[in-house]
Parts: sequence; structure tokens; C-alpha cells
Amino acid sequence: MTSCSITLSNNTLDLSPNSTSWLSTKTEATSSRNKIAALEKQIEKQNEKLHEMTKKRNDIHRELNVFKFKQEVLLDMLAVSQADEKVSSTKLTKERIRSDQYRSELEKALTLCSQNGVEIV
Repeated sequence: MTSCSITLSNNTLDLSPNSTSWLSTKTEATSSRNKIAALEKQIEKQNEKLHEMTKKRNDIHRELNVFKFKQEVLLDMLAVSQADEKVSSTKLTKERIRSDQYRSELEKALTLCSQNGVEIV
């Protein structure tokens, strides 16, 4: 196939053997094609940025979910710790009461021994 040209008014359209569409040889049309190509490149770059930002957003969401899980685990650990502290505090109070009772009994026993002349070494 050979190149074909058509001129209408001041516009010339060319159809080259390797092309499937008519191309205008006028400067305005060439400028428009260049602008379209530049805009297509910008769109491609913006799509790449969008893809990167979407990936970053997904990474941040995953990290946020990990932090939420860690928070829940820590809250559970705190609840268990507080329950253990309450149980330990109750046990300590009971042990103090028992210790005071033993001390009182020992003091009574020592007083009785001392009153009855029993010497404890």
C-alpha cells in the first residue's frame, strides 16, 4: 500500500501504509496530538500514584488492625492482672489477720509463761 493524501481547504490528511487512521499534517493537529500524548502520560503517572497510594492505604489499614489486636490483648492482660491483684489483695488481708491472731496468741502464751515462772530461751 502506498501513502495517500487528501487536501480539503487548508488541511491535508495523510494515510500512511502502516497507519490505520488519517493524520493531519497541519501544525494545530500535530500540537493537539502531542498534547493528547502528554495528557495520556500524565494519566498513566497519576494511575501509578493512585496504585501506590492504594497500596500504602491498605498497608496502613493492616497495621491499624494489628495495633487494634494488640490493644485488645493488652486490655485483656490488664483485666486479668487486675483480677489477680484483687485476689492477691484479699489473700494478703486474710494472711495479715491470721498473722495478727498468731501474734496475739503468742503474746498471751508468753505472758502466761512469764506469770507462771516458765523461762523461754
